[in-house]
Amino acid sequence: MSRPIGSKKGVDGRKQLSCKTCKKKFLVYPNRLRRFNKAQYCSTKCNPNVFKNKKGTIKTSGGYILIRKPNHPFAAGGRYVTKHRLVMEKHLGRFLLPTEKVHHINGDISNNRLSNLMLFKNNGYHLAFHRWGCVKGLVIS
Repeated sequence: MSRPIGSKKGVDGRKQLSCKTCKKKFLVYPNRLRRFNKAQYCSTKCNPNVFKNKKGTIKTSGGYILIRKPNHPFAAGGRYVTKHRLVMEKHLGRFLLPTEKVHHINGDISNNRLSNLMLFKNNGYHLAFHRWGCVKGLVIS
């Protein structure tokens, strides 16, 4: 059974809405309306509540600070690198390997001073440090 032309619902059950900002029409699945009730804008560009950072820094929900570095060889998602890794790389004068782990000594992940950072060869040494206080795999320049 096909729907008549101009119907409010699409062929696959999507509902047609109008963007609050640009008035452009867009389709939304019904579960998005029920679960999130956020289908008011056609894109994040039209949504005024989306944080638009022009400086290139983001603070994650976990508290880590990400710096936009699109040319960094190990950038997550091809764009961002955690600030504590950049601080350690600057100190060592080289890129950190993806296996190397940077530990915050006082546990405050927003404190990225060099005096608060410790570098481990891999996650195994990092976990051993947390479990037994072992510093065998500690990398010091």
